[in-house]
Amino acid sequence: MADEVAKTHNHDVDGIVRRMNRYMDEIQHAASAGVSQTSGADIKRIRSYIADLRAEHEGYITQRPQLDLPETHPREIVLELPIFDRKELENEGLHDIVNLLIIGRDELIMSQSSQIASTFIPADSDRLKAVIDKIAAKLDIIESSGALDLPESSPQEELPGPGLRDRP
Repeated sequence: MADEVAKTHNHDVDGIVRRMNRYMDEIQHAASAGVSQTSGADIKRIRSYIADLRAEHEGYITQRPQLDLPETHPREIVLELPIFDRKELENEGLHDIVNLLIIGRDELIMSQSSQIASTFIPADSDRLKAVIDKIAAKLDIIESSGALDLPESSPQEELPGPGLRDRP
């Protein structure tokens, strides 16, 4: 299936969307994606993705002035939105995290901030921060809860392929 396409006028939205897409792809192909237990290595990796989103958002995008770009704004930026087959995620916690990333990404793309040249308006910034905080809270729950014993319903789908094997 081809990727969907969306548009923004905000180069900061473009940067966050690219990161979210990449992190969703990494999570979908994580070693823990096909089982109910999330490995410590995968939790550590996902925490690094969330820390990067938080740093990009709170330490860069919202901490600088909105750029005055009278000669180049509005400039349309095409965003590729990969289709993530969440059915491949056997891991319920990782499934929830990918869902939150998709929701956060799509809300940002359709936000008022997507129409300005840079930075985010306060309400959109708060929404993104809430999504990042909720993912961090979900990781805490995943880390403390351990594996689920689901003998009758696992596996639901064939395991996703490792790394680059099943990518074009």
